[in-house]
Amino acid sequence: MAPETTNPQKINSLQPSLLVVAGDVELLDYLSRLVKKQFSYQAFSSGKEGLQHLSHQKADIIIADYVLKDMDGISFLMEAFALSPASRQIITWEGENPEKMISYSHQARIDFFLPQPVHSVELLQAVEKLWNLTLLQRERDLLAKQNKQLSAELERFRNAMRVMVAEKTTELSKANTHLLSTLEEIQQQNDQLMGVNRSLNILATVDPLTGLFNRREFHDRLIQEWARFERHHRHLSVIMLDIDHFKNINDSYGHDCGDKVLKKLGGMLNAHRRKQDIICRYGGEEFIIILPETPAQAACMVAETLRKRVATQIFSCKRTPIAVRISLGVAGAIEHRTVDRDSLVKKADEALYQAKQSGRNRVVMFPPEPEK
Repeated sequence: MAPETTNPQKINSLQPSLLVVAGDVELLDYLSRLVKKQFSYQAFSSGKEGLQHLSHQKADIIIADYVLKDMDGISFLMEAFALSPASRQIITWEGENPEKMISYSHQARIDFFLPQPVHSVELLQAVEKLWNLTLLQRERDLLAKQNKQLSAELERFRNAMRVMVAEKTTELSKANTHLLSTLEEIQQQNDQLMGVNRSLNILATVDPLTGLFNRREFHDRLIQEWARFERHHRHLSVIMLDIDHFKNINDSYGHDCGDKVLKKLGGMLNAHRRKQDIICRYGGEEFIIILPETPAQAACMVAETLRKRVATQIFSCKRTPIAVRISLGVAGAIEHRTVDRDSLVKKADEALYQAKQSGRNRVVMFPPEPEK
């Protein structure tokens, strides 16, 4: 049997199916109107109806509000993940503080958090990015299947050659020549597939805008560093940073300028990082840095250096200078007695929140120092 061939054009021509769930009728209607022009969707006002739909028809992307008629959005998305693990998930919320929402992300496997009011551009960009990731994963799965089929075909071919050589020794030379030629072609195909797989792996782990690791890769790296911390009990710190008033930049100069600011900031963070540090884009205008074998106080010094460097850096878009400032939160695994890796991230996020509340453009270490 000939191996199946990968057809990326066919994959990329598909459109995602969406499931929209919101308890508020006006919000449900608003979200539905945003997506109906580009995507096929099903909309429900209760979590139970949404789950019943998922039990017999999967959705590529699920958009859920935190407030539903019969349950909260986090509980709904956790049950939705059990029914449809391949679905990407977006949650909207109003009123809940960001750190509380982020603390639920690992439980419900949420990909995007969109605070209300939800802007159409942000929602459609989120759907597009998640759909692109889904397409990449599907293409990668198809390539892996093809590679497996090629390997099986090669093994069958080798077995056939062994039988042929045993039965027809007079044709040995001709059979060997044919075999070597076929093996060379298959090796070339395997080399090409390996190159594609490496490219897909980079796309799956790297944020396309900033070139930094993405959020999923951050969680994988944090798992590794936390395991090393538990084995050796050496220092481990985390810095979470956020661009101050980034929404004003988008509103004043446009989202293309906002993207340029994010891209340049990502380049700065990567260019001036220490060799052992791991820098990731956590989401939106938020970045996170893992600092292995680094005490919290030393991490604060690193954070302050980054803050000053950004404050003195000239950002511009369309020949217009843009003032960019960042706030940073620091937490250390040993100093703050964190019981697990999620707690370490949460404490860094709480310190960042305190930096925002106390005036922005500053570094705060958890627990925040009381104002005098």
